[in-house]
Order: sequence, then structure tokens, then C-alpha cells
Amino acid sequence: MTLSEFLKTHKANDNYKLGIQFGEYLHNYHNKQVCSNADWYEMFNTKANYLFYIHGVSEFIGDDDYILIDYINDNKHLTKNLKACSILGKINFENIKIGDEIEFNINSEERGDKTFDFVNINQAALISKDFANGVFEEYFKNEKVPVKFFRLLSLYQAYIILTNIVDNRNNKKTDLNDEDIKGLLNMYDNFNQFIPTWIEED
Repeated sequence: MTLSEFLKTHKANDNYKLGIQFGEYLHNYHNKQVCSNADWYEMFNTKANYLFYIHGVSEFIGDDDYILIDYINDNKHLTKNLKACSILGKINFENIKIGDEIEFNINSEERGDKTFDFVNINQAALISKDFANGVFEEYFKNEKVPVKFFRLLSLYQAYIILTNIVDNRNNKKTDLNDEDIKGLLNMYDNFNQFIPTWIEED
């Protein structure tokens, strides 16, 4: 079965244990990757400006759009002085198979800030907060999580949401449906907060 199906059909404790395993996988993956001297701020700023351009030529602009655009503009400075590393990037949990032997093997050629990969965990939290908490706890173990991590994660989440909104209006394939987008906006109280509720509620 797929990872998505597993989370929907298993008990909270099973999902939490799987989250622990994925958190270990993600931590080890990040530690093995080589970071380049590429300026992540320049890369992300270019991506954001292109997204704003495509958004600007859309015939329809929704109320949530400006919340997302303002949030991205107000926080993209946080990406300064960060290096671009190999990351998992946007993964589709429907494409990750879970069998009797649980083994994660995700191939990716994307580069960016390691925090970006936790956008995937936010999306998984829409299905199972227990899985997301397992990932989070194993990845950081007993370390104090810096505030900047949460601020960067919320920035990347706003970017991904707006990307999906724009792609949907342009009849392109999207990773998030309307229900997912609504759930993610609620997760951040329409970006009035920068810590996702699945962490606060734990």
C-alpha cells in the first residue's frame, strides 16, 4: 500500500512509529547531502518573483492570495545566508510504497534549504498528526528547535500553497486539492501564526 493509504487505515500508534522511522530517514538523508555555494536566497527570490508574475496575469485573484503574497514578501529575507543543499523536495505520498519491510528510498535532484522538506510533513499532518509528530520528534530528538526553523517552514508552506492555487487556475496538475489548501491555511490560522497547529496541539 502507499504511505498515504497506510496513514489513513492504521491506528495512531502505528502512524507515530512510522513517523519515527521516516524522521530517522530524513535526518540521515540531510546529513549525507553535500551543500553547494549557491545562494539559496537568490534561488528562492527568483522562484517567488516568477510565481508573483504568473499570479499577476491570472484573470481571477482570490482573497487568500494577498495574504500569501504579503507573507512571502515579508519573510523571504530569512533565506539569506542559507546554502542550497540536496533535498527531497515536494514528494507525493501516493508514490511511496509501504510493504512488510518498511524502507524509504526517495530519489530527488532538487536543491534548496533542508527545512523545505518539512512542507511534506505538514501535508502528511492533514492525514495523521501522529505521523507528523513522530517525524518531528525523531528528527530533532531532544534538541531545542530554533524559532527560525518554524518561520522558514511557514514561508515555504505559503509559497507551496500559492503555487498550487496559481497552477490550479491555469489548469495545471497540482499536489494539493481545495480541501488540502483549506486545511493548511487553517493549520497556520491564515498565517497569523508561524507554528503549525499539529505541533501546538501535541
